[in-house]
Amino acid sequence: MNQHNPYAAPAGPMGAPYGSGNQGYARLEGDVLVVAKETYLPDICIKCGSKEGIVRRQAKFQWTPVWARLSILVCTLLGLILMLVTTKKGNLPLPLCSPCNTRWGQAIAVLFGSITALVLGIFSFQLFDEPAIGGGLFLVILVAFIGLMFGFVRPRMLHVHKIDDQFIELKGFHAGAAREMTGG
Repeated sequence: MNQHNPYAAPAGPMGAPYGSGNQGYARLEGDVLVVAKETYLPDICIKCGSKEGIVRRQAKFQWTPVWARLSILVCTLLGLILMLVTTKKGNLPLPLCSPCNTRWGQAIAVLFGSITALVLGIFSFQLFDEPAIGGGLFLVILVAFIGLMFGFVRPRMLHVHKIDDQFIELKGFHAGAAREMTGG
């Protein structure tokens, strides 16, 4: 016997709860969208606010406290261990319109390509007899990497503010979409 509960949270496909500030699945805290892990958000693009052509992108987020990342400078091995122990991960099926989903995919491709170029740039020191040439090449690659991260990748994706055991805190979303998702 299947009974409908009129007091249950609104549900998306397969019974996953839609985010709502009233139910606690998603809420705004200033410029941060706090979403419970695995929450099924309503069909509105989280990047631009469009309601047309929504697709779901299974996004995997991870976050490591700054102090743990900086601990690598003090002691590489201990820093790596601290990073492994303190890193939190979370998945979220994000609603994106087709153009924003395409831009997200392009950002991921540029991210991996840039990281590859940066790693290869490290080896450029050994390619040239003159260390200044390899160093100059690496500096150009590093500046390009930083420019691409802030000018191309970051605007096309959401960025993690923090992750704990229950919630993912995000930035880089469309304010109107977030208000609608949280019931605000």
